[in-house]
Amino acid sequence: MGELWLARREPLSSPAVEARRGLVDGEARTYAVVWRTERGPVVYLSAVRTDHPDLVAQTAVRLVEPTDRRRAAVVVQCHQALEDGDVPTAHLYRLVADRAEWVTGMEFDEFAPALGVSFPVWVDGALTEESARLAGEETVTAPDTCTGWPDVQRRLEAALDCGLPERFPAAWAALATDAAVRLEHLRDVHAGLVEVGDGWHLAVRPARPAPPPLLEQRISVAYPVDDPRRARAELAELRRLEADLDVDAPEGCAFEACCALLTTQPQAADDAVVLYYGGWHGPAVEVWRHSMTELTDEESAAAGRLRRVRRLRGEQDPDALGPLYRDREGRYVQVVTHGAAVDAWAEWPVSLDVVAGWTDTTVLAADRNEGNAFLLALTPGPGGLKVDPVPLAPRSGRDGHGYGYDGGTPFATYKALLRCALRDGAAVDRVARAVVSRGSGSQLWEALTTTRGPLRLSWPRLRLWARADLRRG
Repeated sequence: MGELWLARREPLSSPAVEARRGLVDGEARTYAVVWRTERGPVVYLSAVRTDHPDLVAQTAVRLVEPTDRRRAAVVVQCHQALEDGDVPTAHLYRLVADRAEWVTGMEFDEFAPALGVSFPVWVDGALTEESARLAGEETVTAPDTCTGWPDVQRRLEAALDCGLPERFPAAWAALATDAAVRLEHLRDVHAGLVEVGDGWHLAVRPARPAPPPLLEQRISVAYPVDDPRRARAELAELRRLEADLDVDAPEGCAFEACCALLTTQPQAADDAVVLYYGGWHGPAVEVWRHSMTELTDEESAAAGRLRRVRRLRGEQDPDALGPLYRDREGRYVQVVTHGAAVDAWAEWPVSLDVVAGWTDTTVLAADRNEGNAFLLALTPGPGGLKVDPVPLAPRSGRDGHGYGYDGGTPFATYKALLRCALRDGAAVDRVARAVVSRGSGSQLWEALTTTRGPLRLSWPRLRLWARADLRRG
């Protein structure tokens, strides 16, 4: 169809006339400016969220009359971080009937000067309903919604209010020193921030960080506590306290941030649980369900106020939430329904302490699911059948228990079972790499990758297989 006229950079003979400016709803929520020019309309779009530029560009169809679409030029701003020092860039599109068609990508100073207007450029996270109303043809200062500093300051203030420095000195030191580094970095970024370029300007500059003098003094004199034993003890206690805080407790976010910072330190204690997701069906899951306590509606509503349960539920639609269970160790399991699919999110253990209670009669059981399976240790005893989730490795991220094919998820299951059987993290990594590189020779790996139906593994046999792999590895 030829080159888009805006990309040719030829100056207009008469000024562009602004026809519209503000937030619009379309395929994406966007800030839009529409100019009329002698060559056709120019539609400039910047997304409130980071949507795909093709989706954002499609919004232009709603803003241009059908008779003008063949002459229209659409400009979609690219991602622009506050720290970026480069000239902002954009995707250029043409409209073909009711569809936006990508043409090229260009820097603003390559095409904008020809229009004789200034494009308002938004840094990531700065575009909100409030800032959109403030934006115009010059840069304005608006409340900071994009750097994260307001949250940092609120956490610091909440930490001081609850006596964190005295109760948890290592945690406070980590929180304060991290904040001091962030503050210095943000001030450097603001000092070097370019507000105006050739054919563009920052729509909004986020407000500079301005902590109260006493707060800044407190963080400026903080220094790390070189005591790994104290840090581990504080981390364990903070995790325990934070999990059962009400979601509106002001110190909750401060405690959570402290836990995250202490976890990154050498010799840090591992999480007690990881969040785990799997299919809520099969005989093994039924046994597990019957071993837990199903909370009443009132109990579930009360538990839903806890930070740990709110984390477990995440962004789920409230209508999709099914029963909430609590196991004998106090961990929660939330059932979620999406159409015909019934799944569950669980607080899944990491500690190997539970393995000491497994016996020669223990069977490890899972039922085939698409994706993660709930792998459970079933141990008969005088009081009935004891059910234990098989621990995952610490910091497992998105890894889960799976089987029935040769891939990443069965590999995570293999490593978790080696860890239970060998109780040696270094050996687990070495053996697992050796087994997968050879591709055969491990009876445990063969069982995990070839079983298509229910998985049932005898604990004594599994330990023999793991020791054989250790000798080969």
